Parts: sequence; structure tokens; C-alpha cells
Amino acid sequence: MTDSDDGLEKQILQFQNTIQQRENLKRNFELFFKEKDLLERLKSKGSVNRNYVIAFIDETFTTCQILIEKLKETVQVSDGSYSVYIIKASEAPFLVSKLDIKVLPTMVAYLKGQKIGQHVGLQGLLTNPVDVNTLNNDRLSKLLISYFPKEEEGSSDEE
Repeated sequence: MTDSDDGLEKQILQFQNTIQQRENLKRNFELFFKEKDLLERLKSKGSVNRNYVIAFIDETFTTCQILIEKLKETVQVSDGSYSVYIIKASEAPFLVSKLDIKVLPTMVAYLKGQKIGQHVGLQGLLTNPVDVNTLNNDRLSKLLISYFPKEEEGSSDEE
């Protein structure tokens, strides 16, 4: 194989990776502007057996703006095993009340429709605890992956 073939192969792989990232974002990241629309999505046949995280935000908070961007980046490079749904807390009074959400941002994880976890604020996700701009993609990704382990891993009920 020549150097030009190797370079072309790298370009093709980069292009395929970019396409995969865009597909991940398109399939697994959604912004909702009305609670009704989010609830309809959650009831839909495709979501009932799906793993997802709902992020409750206030778009005027810097922490929420940064979290949204980092969630997008994380979903782009994810394995596609979960979706992320974003909604303004002010537009989801029923869910905010039902889930007793008092701090924003709050992420709530669901495994096949069952609530399995909740992460309040950005605690543990920042490399510098006093600087929201240090929200770390690796930490965010590990948090999301921890909610949705692979089927092969830990398939035994023994502990």
C-alpha cells in the first residue's frame, strides 16, 4: 500500500466517523419545547424499550448551556445505546413535580422506561469544582454509560 492509499484510507475513515457522529446526534439527541411532546415521545413504541436520559434545564443558566453542549458531544461519540432528551424545566411542570426536581440542571436516567438514576447539578463532572467551563466529556460519558451497562456485562443476578 502506498502513502497516498494510506492517506486516502484515513480520509475515508474520518468521513465515515463524521457521518456516524451526525447520525448519532440525529437519532439520539432531541430538544423538546413542550412537556406534552416529550411525554408523547416517552410513550411511543420506540422509546418504551429504549434507554434515555432526560435533562431538565434552564437555558439562561450557564451551567445548563455548557451541559447541553457537552451532552451533544457525548452523544455524537456514543455507541448509540441511549438517547438524551432536553427540556426546559419551566415547560415541564408535571415531570418536575413528579420527579421532585429542585436544582437545575438535573439529569434523570431511564432503563427501558424505568427510572434508574438521577444526577443533580454538575457535581463530579467538573475537573475544577469552581469552574463550570471545566465540565469534562469523559466524566459525563462515564456517568451516562454507568446507567446503561452492556447486556453481556453483569448479566448475572449474583452480587
